[in-house]
Amino acid sequence: MGCNSASLRLCVSAFSSFDTLVGNEPIKKRLTNLLSTNRVPHLLLFAGPEGAGKRLFATAFAQEWLHQISEHFSPQGTLEDPFHPDLQLLRPEGKTGMLSIQSVRNVIENLHLSPYEAGGRAVIIDDAERMLPTSANALLKVLEEPPKNTLIILVSSRPEKILSTIRSRSQLMRFRPRSDAMSPSLDPELEKLMFDLLIDLKHKNFADLATSCQEIQKIIDTRCEGKEAALKEDIAQVSKEMSASAKELLENEIAGIVTLFRLNDTEKLLWMISAFYRDLVAIGANNPTLYFSHRKEAMIEGYNQGRGVALDRVDKLLKWAKQAIERYQPLQNVLETLFLQL
Repeated sequence: MGCNSASLRLCVSAFSSFDTLVGNEPIKKRLTNLLSTNRVPHLLLFAGPEGAGKRLFATAFAQEWLHQISEHFSPQGTLEDPFHPDLQLLRPEGKTGMLSIQSVRNVIENLHLSPYEAGGRAVIIDDAERMLPTSANALLKVLEEPPKNTLIILVSSRPEKILSTIRSRSQLMRFRPRSDAMSPSLDPELEKLMFDLLIDLKHKNFADLATSCQEIQKIIDTRCEGKEAALKEDIAQVSKEMSASAKELLENEIAGIVTLFRLNDTEKLLWMISAFYRDLVAIGANNPTLYFSHRKEAMIEGYNQGRGVALDRVDKLLKWAKQAIERYQPLQNVLETLFLQL
């Protein structure tokens, strides 16, 4: 069973030291010090942007820790098909893109089992902010009285979304972005619609602008409806065992997750607008590094036609738009106002 499986994985890559990992030297030093002084806590939180190498560091550290506390520990397999029963890797799965309630329950149960070979058990929970509150509360109970020789590493690019009582019990390792870190990914349909709107913004009349903003709103609404349906399908079996009050609580949790999903999409939209205008500045400075490198010819044409806007003005308008969206103003209205100002 490899790490590409959609189910709970019991995985570890071929044993490697921190020396083989790129970047984040201060983190390496702190983690090495924890090992050398035998002061590894039960819970670590690896936080930082996408592409910073958090999961690679988590895997290497968990291996090092298991090796240190064990008389016999030999990671098995290869990077393509890693496996070891004493190191669990839990990642979001299925159509919901969430950490399912059952998979978190499985992790908790396995932590209380005797180790297979090592002197303890380690768990890496990737995208930990995607736990349902019900699952997070179950994990919190384990953290209150953790089994002997257990290590849990939470990996997250949005640590503020993790249950505060879990965060407060963790030791934080904050990763910095690597130079090759990936930019936020956006739904391809949304990205194309947004780019076409931005590149032709000065030629749009209000009716065309309103239509484009309405289409953006519709795409995000459809994505959120799909997310909600998938979440309800995912918890349908579990909810049958719940009381009426527990079901109501779970429904509220789902509504909250869908709201966060919507905010995440809109944050990516605003980031893309910022990237567009920063690319125009980069073209003017003959900087070859562009976010929209795949649309470079159109970007150069846009620059030559004077599409640029002062970045301090762009940043100010985007800050206003973000605040307006967080206050639940309709996205279509916010975008219309934003684009008219740009």
